[in-house]
Amino acid sequence: MTLYVAIISFVGVLVSAFVAYITSVVVQRNNFRFDYYKTVLNKRIEAYQYIDTQLMLLRAIAINEDNKPYHIIFDGNGKSFFEFQDKLSQAAVRSIWFSEDMVKAASKMSGLFLEISDHISGDANNNILIGKQYFDKIKKTQREVSKILVKDTGNLHDIKGFLKAKRKAYRNN
Repeated sequence: MTLYVAIISFVGVLVSAFVAYITSVVVQRNNFRFDYYKTVLNKRIEAYQYIDTQLMLLRAIAINEDNKPYHIIFDGNGKSFFEFQDKLSQAAVRSIWFSEDMVKAASKMSGLFLEISDHISGDANNNILIGKQYFDKIKKTQREVSKILVKDTGNLHDIKGFLKAKRKAYRNN
């Protein structure tokens, strides 16, 4: 009789150990997934902050004697413009963390500023004229990027959806 009690106790201990092990594995896996999602979310927030900062810089507008607006980054010898363009490039480097819509919009914006950069010189008056010529194009692109930024920041928490969309996009390319 004591042998049966010993065997039942031993089986009980084994079952308890097995359940504890399975529970531990599941909890560890969930913790790993949570930490991974947290890391992805932080990377996405950081990448979108670069875009947001550049959009804020574009909100600064100047108007001179002829009442035609231009973005303040065109004021001066081109230094502000090229600093802006450099920071826009830093955002593009982080594009893996963007939605596909933002990748396209940021790429369009980068292309526009690359086109403009061919006309920027050390002459402040020339740069202001360039800024006036491209004002509407920049404003339109800025609005497109801003709309996507608002939409994407509302979905930053959906890491599963983001990763699924990224996988799909990379398979289609």
